[in-house]
Amino acid sequence: MQILKFYLMLYNKEMENENNLENNSVIKKTEKRLYSSGFNDLERKRSRLSGVNFDTKQGWGEAKEDSGEVYDENMLKNKKTKSPLLVSFFIVSLLFFIGSIIFASFLYLGGTNVVSPENVDISVIGPVSVKGGEDFNLQIMISNNNNTSLESADLLITYPVGSRINGTESSDGRYRESLGTIAPNQVINKTIKSAVFGEENSDKEIRVSIEYRNENSNAILGKDKSFTTLISSSPLSLFVDAPDEVNSNQDISLNLKVTSNSSETIKGGILSATYPAGFLFKSAIPQPTSGEDTWNLGDIKKGSEKIIKIKGIIP
Repeated sequence: MQILKFYLMLYNKEMENENNLENNSVIKKTEKRLYSSGFNDLERKRSRLSGVNFDTKQGWGEAKEDSGEVYDENMLKNKKTKSPLLVSFFIVSLLFFIGSIIFASFLYLGGTNVVSPENVDISVIGPVSVKGGEDFNLQIMISNNNNTSLESADLLITYPVGSRINGTESSDGRYRESLGTIAPNQVINKTIKSAVFGEENSDKEIRVSIEYRNENSNAILGKDKSFTTLISSSPLSLFVDAPDEVNSNQDISLNLKVTSNSSETIKGGILSATYPAGFLFKSAIPQPTSGEDTWNLGDIKKGSEKIIKIKGIIP
């Protein structure tokens, strides 16, 4: 028994020694690996994690099964709503564009009887300045650029009151002439002999108009243009000779002289006087033809003079 116990003790001691040696060997290997410079390059056996695919949503809405894209329900509704609207808008725009082209072609090719005043041109040519009472030529050109005729066309000219038109005095300053029918692309030229009266360096406006009707219509259409000329000198000059100062109840004399500056004879001249406040008319040579302040001068030739002497008193 003692021998058996001895062998067991020896066996246990040997086993303990072997375990110690084995542990020391493992520790040394571990230390060697830890302190070795090639530790990171050593092949190590690692466990791999298994991948699991989850069907997750990346935004509000439902995922598309085929491509994995996510669509919002509101976006889908808006797309469905906007697409027909855009298509409808495109179709309407296209139809409008085609209709505009057809309408423009129809007008351009002359397939309409519409007359536009914008296609009626009036040109007026005359002197920039004239002498009052002297005749000058007013040239008028009318162009019909429409594709249809101007029916029952009339030329109207409005002068300052008292003007002379084609050698005839006009009390209202209006002149009218019938032009008949003006064909498409036709140009009509008119020359009107005119004469205007007024003060020196005053502007006088002459308005030229055309009135016409469209075919199969009773509506009167028109277009007008104005022309302005300057009166460089008055046809008649008036000089007044009167004292600078007068005493109360003292007789005074006023001498009036009218001179013609026109190359033409001034017909039917009339002089009207306006007296100062409180003036009492006594006599005049020649006598007034109307009241105490109006004289009929008759015809005044170029270079001739008309003299009127007036006497009165200021109380």
